[in-house]
Amino acid sequence: MKYSHSIVLGAALFSLALWSQEEKIEEKQTITVEELLSRLHHANQDEISAGKLAKEKGTSKAVKDFGNHLVKEHRKADKLVTDLAAQKGVKLGAGPKSARDAGQVAKGYLTAGELKVLSGEKFDDAFLKSMKTSHEDIIHLLESAETDDLQARKLIDRLLPDLKTHLSRAEALEATEATKKR
Repeated sequence: MKYSHSIVLGAALFSLALWSQEEKIEEKQTITVEELLSRLHHANQDEISAGKLAKEKGTSKAVKDFGNHLVKEHRKADKLVTDLAAQKGVKLGAGPKSARDAGQVAKGYLTAGELKVLSGEKFDDAFLKSMKTSHEDIIHLLESAETDDLQARKLIDRLLPDLKTHLSRAEALEATEATKKR
């Protein structure tokens, strides 16, 4: 009897492991160069606006510094995006303005307008959570993007490491800020 329970348990664990692996496999999604550049441009603009607010309204030096860093980094990233858009003749006003407009943002993302009304620790917390969420979303978009355009692929490969660094920093700051409150 114990032997048959072990077999059933083993099979269940094996099935769970396979299911877990399947969940981790990202399905590639074909995306047009126009949509990709538009989404990246608007994401950069959102991060620049939020970063400016953090420099102005952040209560901790770490949040202010992170906001300043995001402004600088996303301006550089947006220059790459707008340069490629100009090369390709893409008008960046077309398409969804952001992942949120496309209905693809997870809960926790706040626009600069929504962040603007917050202050103190509430601002810091919401800003860090929003930066974490927005970077997770854009990283997911880029990692799942399927494009035959070599220049777009190079842009994705150029931007991903920086975006992952931003995400790691947002997560670390979020954890640090939460620890301070205990």
